[in-house]
Amino acid sequence: MAELAEMIAAASRTTNPHPQERVAKIAPQKPPTYDGKPATPFRLWWNKVAEYFTFYPSTGDRQKIAFIGSLLTDEAQEWHQHRYQTIGTNDTAAAYWDAIQTEYVDPMEAYTNHRKLRELRYKGDIKAFLVVTARAQTTYIIRLLVFLCWVS
Repeated sequence: MAELAEMIAAASRTTNPHPQERVAKIAPQKPPTYDGKPATPFRLWWNKVAEYFTFYPSTGDRQKIAFIGSLLTDEAQEWHQHRYQTIGTNDTAAAYWDAIQTEYVDPMEAYTNHRKLRELRYKGDIKAFLVVTARAQTTYIIRLLVFLCWVS
């Protein structure tokens, strides 16, 4: 009996190295749907989807693709169905993510962010100014690097 108690105690030390800490069960909000129309900002939606999956790191590729497909409507749902009919269950999350971003990322995004960065003016709120500046710079630099890699 003492041996069993020791085994249970050892297992609990292995699974929870900090027994005094409680693990909160957080349920993230499901990302909104995406329709694939040019007026709907893809990047913001995609970032919410990517953040959602950080709560579920062990989700398999098929489940990720099916979940994303369940969030798509209208034109985007048609794109998803065509891809599924073409590739089927051989698709991978990485290939799907590349394909959906290629399909829906605004090709003018880098230019638009560069223009916004040039037009940015301080209006009395330093925190808001720094947040907008950092977001615009990061997005612009990432898109510029992707473009430069693509053309070279």
